[in-house]
Amino acid sequence: NDNHEGLVAAGEWSILRLYLRGQRNGTVCKQVPKLCAVMDEVVKETPLCRLGQVKFSLLPPGTKVLPHCGPSNMRLRLHLGLKVPNKQFRIRVGNETRTWKQGKVLLIEDSFEHEVLTPAAPAKATKLTIDDVRTVLIVDVWHKDVTHLEMAAQYTQEPIRWK
Repeated sequence: NDNHEGLVAAGEWSILRLYLRGQRNGTVCKQVPKLCAVMDEVVKETPLCRLGQVKFSLLPPGTKVLPHCGPSNMRLRLHLGLKVPNKQFRIRVGNETRTWKQGKVLLIEDSFEHEVLTPAAPAKATKLTIDDVRTVLIVDVWHKDVTHLEMAAQYTQEPIRWK
C-alpha cells in the first residue's frame, strides 16, 4: 500500500510488483512462481517493457484514484481481470469508460488520461473480504510499432513522447 505518487484520493490501492522496468522481483516471484515462470518464458520471445511493470492491482470499493497519464506512449497496458466483484468497477481512458471482465484482457494506452471508478464503500460495520476487491494483473508491453533498437535503448524515469 502507498499513495502511488499522490494518485489515491480516498481508500487504498494495493499493488504487488513482480517486475519493475524489466527487472524481476525475486522475493515476490517466490510467492507466485508459476506466473513468474510464464513471464520468464515470455521474456525469451520479446523483451519486457522497461518502461513499465508486471503487477497485481487490488482496489476495494470506495477507493478514488485520481485521473492521471502514464509516462509514455511507447507502451500498452494489459489488464487481466482476475476478480471483478461487479460492473461498478470501471476504468475511463480518454472519453471511453469500460468494465473489467473476469478472465478477459482489457488493453489500454495509458498515456491518455485515465482513472479508475469504484462503487461506494460499504457501511463502516461491513467487513470487506477479498471477494469484494477488484483484482487485476497488469502487464506492460511495448507498443507494436516500437523497434528492437528502441526497446534496447536506455530510458530514464522521465516521461517520453514517442512519434
